Amino acid sequence: LYSRGMYYDAYCKESFSQEVDCLHSNPWREDNLSRFLYLMRKGEEKRKWILKDYKFDDPFADNFEEQRLKLFEEEAMELVNETYKIKGWAFQKDFQQGGDEDVSKNDDDKDG
Repeated sequence: LYSRGMYYDAYCKESFSQEVDCLHSNPWREDNLSRFLYLMRKGEEKRKWILKDYKFDDPFADNFEEQRLKLFEEEAMELVNETYKIKGWAFQKDFQQGGDEDVSKNDDDKDG
């Protein structure tokens, strides 16, 4: 059990170190925000699973504030929307649904 605990400790530290910066460099890009929200929710899910799997009590069972995370998500998406509008950026979903549009053209191209 000790070695398993040390494995999860090392895994969490490594994962956290690699992922904690997802909002650091470009905090208001939709993919970074989506990644952050996914990691928050998935991390809580995994934490609960590990404790349950090893039959440990969960002292923080009711401490994850999903409503607070949802509020953050809504407010952050408003900022993302405003930022994209100001910068003239398109959302990823627009490219996925765009179909026949040629998204490779740059408005700054002077050739055509």
